[in-house]
Amino acid sequence: MHVYSIILRLLDLKKISMNRFITDCRFSPGSADNWKKGSNPSAEALVKIADYFNTSVDFLLGREMPEQKSIISETGRMVNIILDLIKTHNVSEYEITKKLGLSSGIFSQWKQGKQKPSLDALMKIANYFNTSVDFLLGREIPEQKPMPADLQHIVNSWDYLDSDGKDFVMKALNGAKATMTKTGTKPAKSKKDVI
Repeated sequence: MHVYSIILRLLDLKKISMNRFITDCRFSPGSADNWKKGSNPSAEALVKIADYFNTSVDFLLGREMPEQKSIISETGRMVNIILDLIKTHNVSEYEITKKLGLSSGIFSQWKQGKQKPSLDALMKIANYFNTSVDFLLGREIPEQKPMPADLQHIVNSWDYLDSDGKDFVMKALNGAKATMTKTGTKPAKSKKDVI
């Protein structure tokens, strides 16, 4: 669903006029017209809108049902959260830019404050790391936890496999599970247990 449609629904539910909403949020008078024509609000505008309606950015983007209101952080914190995810998942900034189709120097621009992450970039990064845009924006939603790096690597690689490759991976996983069951081996609790 388009962000503008969700805003209209929320305005209707709260019995608030578009003009009042635009004024309360201190958006420019033409903002609603731009959104109506298909332009998405900026990440900062989405945070304002989410706060105004006491919902999440992900809900505004049609990604989830409304959740509790959370704390917002500044752009620097958002960039640090993204960089922490990259480090935690043992991928490089270069790999992320290539896999997500981001421009090559984008992380440097974000770190230096020359540019802010776009809504499109935030959505791609949230999808890649299996987390929410709200999490990336520094809005605390406790139940959201990033996927373990090795599992995320498998998920990210899955789309690159043809049907034979997918069948091979599934057979290998099922074979490993069957062998473990047969021998009574318990699943590894940590990477140390695997080695």
